Amino acid sequence: MPRNLLRNCTVLIIGLAIVAVSIASTNQWVHTVHAVSPTTTRLAHPFGDANVVTSLPNTTYPILFIHGIDRNSAADCNGTWGNALSYLAQAHTLNDYNIQWSGPLTTLGYYQNDNSNCNDNLFYAGPSSHCVGYYDINVGTNDEPIEHLACELAWYIYTYYTSQGQSIDLVNYSMGGLIARWAIACSTNTSQPPLCSSPSNSNAFPNVKLLVPNAVDFDTPNGGLSKLTSVILCTCYEQQEMYKKSVFMQSLTMWAKNPQGASGTNWTTMGSYIAEAGGTCLSLDIDYKSATAMGNGEKIWYQNPCYNHIDPGSMLSDSSDTLDGQVFFCTSCGSKAPSWTSNVFPHSLLSMLYALTRLYNWGIVPSPNGNGESSLGAMAPISAKDVWAVGDLVTSSTLIEHWNGSNWSIISSPSPGGEYDNLSAVAAISPNDVWAVGYYNNYQGFQTLTEHWDGSSWSFVPSPNSSGSNGNYLLGVAAISAGDVWAVGEDDNAGKALIEHWDGTSWSIVSSPTIGLYSSLIGITAIATNDVWAVGTYEDNSGGLSPLIEHWDGTSWSVIPSPNPPGSPTLGHIYLLGVTALSSKNIWVVGYVTDPGNDPLQTLIEHWNGTKWSIIPSPNLGTRYIELRSVAAMAPNNIWAVGFSEDTSGDYYTLVEHWNGSSWNVTNSPDSADNPSSDLFGITVVRANSRDVAWAVGSSSALGYNTKTLIEFLD
Repeated sequence: MPRNLLRNCTVLIIGLAIVAVSIASTNQWVHTVHAVSPTTTRLAHPFGDANVVTSLPNTTYPILFIHGIDRNSAADCNGTWGNALSYLAQAHTLNDYNIQWSGPLTTLGYYQNDNSNCNDNLFYAGPSSHCVGYYDINVGTNDEPIEHLACELAWYIYTYYTSQGQSIDLVNYSMGGLIARWAIACSTNTSQPPLCSSPSNSNAFPNVKLLVPNAVDFDTPNGGLSKLTSVILCTCYEQQEMYKKSVFMQSLTMWAKNPQGASGTNWTTMGSYIAEAGGTCLSLDIDYKSATAMGNGEKIWYQNPCYNHIDPGSMLSDSSDTLDGQVFFCTSCGSKAPSWTSNVFPHSLLSMLYALTRLYNWGIVPSPNGNGESSLGAMAPISAKDVWAVGDLVTSSTLIEHWNGSNWSIISSPSPGGEYDNLSAVAAISPNDVWAVGYYNNYQGFQTLTEHWDGSSWSFVPSPNSSGSNGNYLLGVAAISAGDVWAVGEDDNAGKALIEHWDGTSWSIVSSPTIGLYSSLIGITAIATNDVWAVGTYEDNSGGLSPLIEHWDGTSWSVIPSPNPPGSPTLGHIYLLGVTALSSKNIWVVGYVTDPGNDPLQTLIEHWNGTKWSIIPSPNLGTRYIELRSVAAMAPNNIWAVGFSEDTSGDYYTLVEHWNGSSWNVTNSPDSADNPSSDLFGITVVRANSRDVAWAVGSSSALGYNTKTLIEFLD
């Protein structure tokens, strides 16, 4: 194998049974869509440049508001949610768009004696027959187990939303976030966590994933409560379940680290800085460590203002649009805690609005898997309804998938070898002229592989091998025209990079510079017939790998000097894996830097300004390993890079970084709900409906097994 590839709508809520009348109580619930007179406020996005917008934020989803524990088993929904409802219904100017939430806003109670101003109540409206025998004791009081409330909520969401094809966002306060978290974790078509069933009910939850794209937690004790907190709540069973060492909280930590709905769920958790952490707020607050103790993407905890958890009139009523919040926060955090500060951050309700609108909304698109473990590594678009992705059925045959504007499907492709046939890259010229390159094993060794799409089928096209019968790989491809296509890779036998060219008739090897003890080219981009760039790595005399950038000027290939990251580990390795060009004076490459043991430690991004290459700072999540593998450009101030990060538990998470014209920032991206680990290997952009959109591909797996394709779309 190549030495460089070491890691390898209609809103239905009003017309359904959401308008509920209690039978055993004087309380009545009337569904209300809250609205106020519009006011306009100019806002800036906290996670990116306000002038970079890919699409209008989706404000049509219905939102369900779930209150927290109440010591009297009688919550006041208006008292808890009134300010948040009014805030969402107001008009704001957000990233140059006028935003006013148009989807229904529904407050949901669950105690028998909740105030009638709750729009609906699980005690009366929930389809409880499914949850009979599942922790169903003391129902309607604060001695009702959280597990049973989660079951009721799951069936509520499934019945009135998911089964109708309708997505719904969740906004949760305190214990409400734990109810939502367990409801999403247990609703799945794969194996459920152990506590999702009971001896009396082994099939309590829906056996499908719920359609919940966004969830926001205010002061939810995701890491559990300390015993000291009990003073302000009650001695009820629900509080006992929220203790850090309870069976329920340990199950959440183990089985619901970052539960995902049918199309992925973007969780945002918010907490406040309290006395035990060195702040000045009341020590009775839910501290930030507990509030952000999930494996979710976005975590925020406030220093100033510092909110009082026991009074819902604080975090849930701060409607200030002034960007002066002092916070610690992080995006795409995974298991990492917030670790850096900003003094120009939104207050709590504005942070909720950002979390719900998701201006950069990456979502997972269903993709098929072949007969065996499947992975995708590269993409190429022709149009919005004609996109190709390539990869392999792990250790066996090639895999090619196609997007027709509605769905992804597998297209038959040649696999000339007996095993380890792989397509590494793809380039599209026209609907009937697409090239894919890679390598295959003919039982004597690895050979170069090129395949061509003529508009009706894929066919094997012979390509030369540099030396011998083993160790020839093609890893990247770029097309200028039907008679001008370049492919790059490596020749293991000769220990040097391999470059091949298609002239419209046949493939031929083109001489490339010899540099170092060993060299490999992995990514390539073509601007013109006399302006082609390829990137990779080479082994220097010290045994370390350094960045390699080569350029074709129409006559020959030459090495262009590129910098090493300052302080890069001695005898560590530097890989450049992806390259994209906006013009001959605006080119980007991405990769990563390892330690001497070849473990990826930090991302690496370099830029060409027409004269020289320079390193541009890029964020690192502080996780165990991190890589950037591919990059694509929409505009000078709108560039995307993808890869993955790994936490200390060994799980992989998708990594997406964005250039806004002045800095690179991590943006939220979903992980597969089917497997604990997800990574992205390739990204491409395409024009659709007068705007640019992006696709990214990769795979998900469980401890290296059960590998499945992963395709994400920037909506």
